[in-house]
Amino acid sequence: MFIHKSMKKLLLLLVVISLSGFGQTAEDYYNKGISKFNLKDYKGAISEFNKTIILNPNYADAYTNRGIAKKRTLDYTGAITDYNKAIQLNPNNSDYFYNRGIAKYNLEDYNGSISDFNKAIELDSDNSDAYTMKEDATKKLKGNLSQTNSNLNNPDNQSTKFKFDKDGFTTFVVGKCDGKSQSELYKKTINWISTFYKNPKEVTKGSIENEYIRIEGANDCLIATNLLGIHCFTSKYQLEISFKNGKYKMAILDITYFVPSSQYVIGGWHTEDLEKMSDYFKESGEIKSRYKYYLDIPIYFNKINNDLNDFLISNVIPSKKNEW
Repeated sequence: MFIHKSMKKLLLLLVVISLSGFGQTAEDYYNKGISKFNLKDYKGAISEFNKTIILNPNYADAYTNRGIAKKRTLDYTGAITDYNKAIQLNPNNSDYFYNRGIAKYNLEDYNGSISDFNKAIELDSDNSDAYTMKEDATKKLKGNLSQTNSNLNNPDNQSTKFKFDKDGFTTFVVGKCDGKSQSELYKKTINWISTFYKNPKEVTKGSIENEYIRIEGANDCLIATNLLGIHCFTSKYQLEISFKNGKYKMAILDITYFVPSSQYVIGGWHTEDLEKMSDYFKESGEIKSRYKYYLDIPIYFNKINNDLNDFLISNVIPSKKNEW
């Protein structure tokens, strides 16, 4: 068969282009994962770290960062599995033990978290965060001040209101809607988003039919500090609302706030994880003056949850609100 020279060049070019997509290295995928994580696309980040690990199964940082991304999606068990692998590959990294301790803390395994924080301190005596979290975990263990962050099917251990005090920040609440099916709650929540938020298409960030809906909202002063008066930061939050017959769970996945650049601070979006209570509260349990407006955070989310709960149990569709 005769192929013209120009056609040969074209075919060669097409082959080169097609192969170029397969030339990415583990480091390339890892950097993509970091970029997606910084954009708060945690599932996308996990996907990129998966590719990294396929190409380099011994990439310890890829495991630990995938674990951090899983933690942001509330998959604490999956995060621990990744931290275990990272520690197996590099047992002398203080941060790996610290991150695993945080995941165990979130699962209320305070003994396990204290053990990991101790190891993190042993490896790096300057790891101040490990000291802080060890202290918090010890208080939880001694005072039995547990706050359930799992087990949706146990009605005796379900928070119905968000709270923020020296014992911790409630990351999810469960609402009861007796007589409502899982699919009915899912559909009504979609209707609620259309009435509660001004731009529902922009707010809705993902969903699986009848399983969950993920939304992102904004507020001009959700995060505010007390520095010679109130100082508000433009804030965003992500909620995931999941469903079972007769109940739903509203989980706070993420809270971020925007800091303008100045000669004193690096500008950009920052995450407020509300994990180390000693940062916000004094030993007496009184909130530190700088963070006194943080007490309004659970009030804000309780208003959202109350509005959703009222909507789900009611047969009346209220007028549209302007939350976004």
